[in-house]
Amino acid sequence: MCQEEHGITAVSRTVTSPSVQGITAATIVNAAWSLVLSQRTNRLDVLFGIATNGQNGYSSRGGNLIGLCMNQMPMRVRLDHSETFQGLLETVQRQYIQAMPFELVELSDIAQICDLSQATDDKVEFGSVVVVQNANVNTDAPFSFGDAQCIRGHVISRTFLTLLPS
Repeated sequence: MCQEEHGITAVSRTVTSPSVQGITAATIVNAAWSLVLSQRTNRLDVLFGIATNGQNGYSSRGGNLIGLCMNQMPMRVRLDHSETFQGLLETVQRQYIQAMPFELVELSDIAQICDLSQATDDKVEFGSVVVVQNANVNTDAPFSFGDAQCIRGHVISRTFLTLLPS
């Protein structure tokens, strides 16, 4: 059982719920991070970066991809107190799926088109960037994230979360 800290317990309950089939681990992390940012900044509209490998947008064009394609995309989440956590998960995942064709668009171009007020001199800086990457995970090992700890848990997918401050 996880200690409750910034919705981590809610995330744990949602992950094991059969009603959220099809929701990815990255979606859960992004939704949870939006809740943390909202609580820390006391805002219902939060913006952070997500790292993408660009392969989703490229593979839909039918090409062969060789090499690393890394990009950052903005993830804007508008929270609503009346929305359930499952609703938030569905909204975040739907937003990401709709953005997939644009994974290879330069962040500076996105900032210019969307008029991101944080962009200065063609440079966009996020307060945080969420990176979800594949990793070998020992499912029997203790897990901790900040003040939250899971002694025995259930690994949904083999992913590793890295939060990088800009």
